[in-house]
Amino acid sequence: MAPAANDNADRNVAIDQSLRDALLHFAEHGLDAANDAARKASDAAGAGSDDEYRHWIGICGKLDGRLANQVASRGKTAEDLLIG
Repeated sequence: MAPAANDNADRNVAIDQSLRDALLHFAEHGLDAANDAARKASDAAGAGSDDEYRHWIGICGKLDGRLANQVASRGKTAEDLLIG
């Protein structure tokens, strides 16, 4: 008999760490999570911390791709782009 289609017991399932980080950030910050991540990305960019910038822009991108693209491509600060 064939195993169930959703039986993952024999498979190594790769977990997207950036998605996990984004979900945890959303759990902590709610609907403001993307804006908070954008602010942190902008702060990291201003401080010259490339690794931290990539971390936060990745989280922002998972939560709000448009905002992350605006922060990344236009070089504007997050405060210039935030709604509300």
